[in-house]
Amino acid sequence: MPYKPLEPTAKWPVPRRNYDPVIGSELYREALQAFYRADELGYRILCINEQHSKPSNVTPSPNLLMADLATHTKQAKLLPYGAILPLNNPLRVAEEYAMLDVLSKGRLMAGFIRGGASNHLAYSIPSRETRGRYEEAWELITKAWTAEEPFAWKGKFFKFDTVNVWPRTYQSPYPPIWSSGLTDRSIEWAALKDAGYTRWLSVTAASKLLLDKYRFYYRKYHDGADPQASQLGVARSVYVSKDGDARAECEEHYLHFKDHVNTQIESPYRRIPEGREIYMTGKILGAGKFNHEVAKRGGLHVCGTPEEVLREILAQKKTLGFGVFLANLSYGNMPQTKVIKNLETFAREVMPELQEA
Repeated sequence: MPYKPLEPTAKWPVPRRNYDPVIGSELYREALQAFYRADELGYRILCINEQHSKPSNVTPSPNLLMADLATHTKQAKLLPYGAILPLNNPLRVAEEYAMLDVLSKGRLMAGFIRGGASNHLAYSIPSRETRGRYEEAWELITKAWTAEEPFAWKGKFFKFDTVNVWPRTYQSPYPPIWSSGLTDRSIEWAALKDAGYTRWLSVTAASKLLLDKYRFYYRKYHDGADPQASQLGVARSVYVSKDGDARAECEEHYLHFKDHVNTQIESPYRRIPEGREIYMTGKILGAGKFNHEVAKRGGLHVCGTPEEVLREILAQKKTLGFGVFLANLSYGNMPQTKVIKNLETFAREVMPELQEA
């Protein structure tokens, strides 16, 4: 959910004077309408992630939008991806996710994310604490969802005299948990906890290494058993055009999206004037203007005719073995008319065969 009028900038943070709430209100309404339409078209998961201080994704509280979707959609699962656990009060996460699960009658998928350093920076959370906060919050939330009686929690980062979460989750013992992350520890933790795992901005070759690590750790902690394909996900930007030139229709919007990502995130760590840290994924995405053909060859961006798009996704499925494909069908400064067209064409021309596969 980017602030579409704003061109990518290398500065962080971008001053809030650039945000027009009148335009922003309409952008939120358009995004929600696209999700309503996706539910009508038979998409199985609706996903919104959490970001802070970023015009590239103005979703500091995905649960607010998910509450709307819980009451305005009928069949799709709802995946806030996620709560960035180091930033949030874990009891608040447990309560709000339980509410969403009840509101949607058991359609919630619970996203637990450690988050990137720009998000930690926005909340002044020291980078050295994020791993510990993430794992402790995870443990506390799942215990809060399963404990039948109130209990006290005296952890390193969180302390509560009385933990007693109402309402109960609709699903038992609690909604399926989905995670992400690039580090060995993040992957190992997801496998240990039997959580779903998704790769986002990694080319196909890198995604294979990371998904294979998940399988390795899963076997280690689950008596040699392999994870189900439905526990493995890959996210890709997608544009499909039945009659026109897909690249010509979407390239401007894709590059707008990628330039935003490149300027907001970088790696390895670098110092900023305040002495805090922000990282970038320059090694994954490349510096400066992002090359559309490089992205397409690497599998990050799938575009073309319905036949070409289906063929590419199935090729990646064969290589990576995922059972969940998260299609980013609205990105950059793509206008609403194209968003809806993309949603509808993918649903009618690609999705039936993809779901069957």
